[in-house]
Amino acid sequence: MDIGRRFKTTAHLRRSLTLMLVLCAGLPLRPTQAAIADDLKALVESNQTAAAYSFGLAHSEELGQPEFDFYFGIAAIDQGHAGEGVLALERYVLLFPANLSARAQLARGYFALGDDARARDEFVYIQKRNPSEDVLAVIDRYLAALEERRANYATTSSAYVEAGLGFDNNANSGASSADISVPVLGSVTLQPGGLKVGSWYQSLSAGGQLSTALAPGLSVLAGATIDDKENDNRAAAAYSTLSYGGKGGLAYLRGDNLFHLIGGATGLDLDGTDYLRIAAISGDVTHQIDELQSITGALQYARLRYPTQTVRDSEFSTLDVSYRRAFSAQWDPVLSVGATYGEERNTQADNLARHIYGARIDGSFTPLTRWVVSAGLGFQESNYGGPEPLLLVNRRDHYGSLDLLASYQCTKQLSIRAEALVSTNRSNLALYAYDRDVLAVKVHYDLK
Repeated sequence: MDIGRRFKTTAHLRRSLTLMLVLCAGLPLRPTQAAIADDLKALVESNQTAAAYSFGLAHSEELGQPEFDFYFGIAAIDQGHAGEGVLALERYVLLFPANLSARAQLARGYFALGDDARARDEFVYIQKRNPSEDVLAVIDRYLAALEERRANYATTSSAYVEAGLGFDNNANSGASSADISVPVLGSVTLQPGGLKVGSWYQSLSAGGQLSTALAPGLSVLAGATIDDKENDNRAAAAYSTLSYGGKGGLAYLRGDNLFHLIGGATGLDLDGTDYLRIAAISGDVTHQIDELQSITGALQYARLRYPTQTVRDSEFSTLDVSYRRAFSAQWDPVLSVGATYGEERNTQADNLARHIYGARIDGSFTPLTRWVVSAGLGFQESNYGGPEPLLLVNRRDHYGSLDLLASYQCTKQLSIRAEALVSTNRSNLALYAYDRDVLAVKVHYDLK
């Protein structure tokens, strides 16, 4: 759970409240005789809020006229000028206090300004007037974001459980063919354990986090997760995993910058055997450029320890930079792009040390109020530091992935998610080349 007043604002929340122009059941707007207000209304209702805001500024003499205030307020908030929008909508609500649509837009303005108390009061007021289920779903999302903001000045907690069923067509990341060709040795035949094994699997995970404020803008947080994946296929049972971990650290919000300093430990068991332990520390800063844009930089250092294969013990450092952009458009698109550089250092075996270069692009949109759909493309190149034993060639891998997610919010706490991962690893050493596809359906429940 990230902490910060505006760092939790997302495009789908901003635009979903604009939809309340149609969805909210309140008193109708009074017909206006002013052509200027009619033109402003047409621009807002056709989602041309940038043009509507500019048009409103050009006709500022109309401010104070109720219908003009209503639509100008919506356009101003949508374009990141929440102060102007709130003033206009407050004038309108004084005249028409029962109009739920106006109160919803005013609540959105308070949210954008960081006036959480008044935003919550307005949302709760609308909630008690029995609006439609779609409107209630949007309000729930706003109230959840407001609750997360409380971590800045109050103690907050969250927890979840998740159960899933899926199919992994290559649970062991094995080769597709037994007959491959490698340097020096030429044609070889892989043992069955080196070939891909598909399996249905069940997963069960849970986690929680606690955050409390130490001072204005400064919070301490702690959390833990556990994730169990059990493969059904007997040949894939050896690749069943149990991962678990905990973290703790500080979050500091100053102006438009949010800082994190987090330390944690993670363990991974493979078929009941202690396979990997990771101790890590990371720091990151997110700068909110404006209501729609942010940029994040992060550094991480980790120690990897393999209890049964100590030759693989290493140190891992990464640098990540990412940019996020939300759009005021239909379906509330959000786009993120990022780049990664990493270095894994191994003093015992040069062939296990590597330099990593990666890039990723993610997009999400909300086609309907309760639906969120997202997709991500990733690429990673790994260049290893020494020749493979016997093969006398430095390994070089190129990994690509496409992941898809469709989530339906059944209730405030319960959601159903369909996930898919299509990935491929290409290597100059055929021994390490593989394709892997994973499909899953998961039920996620947030505990309150």
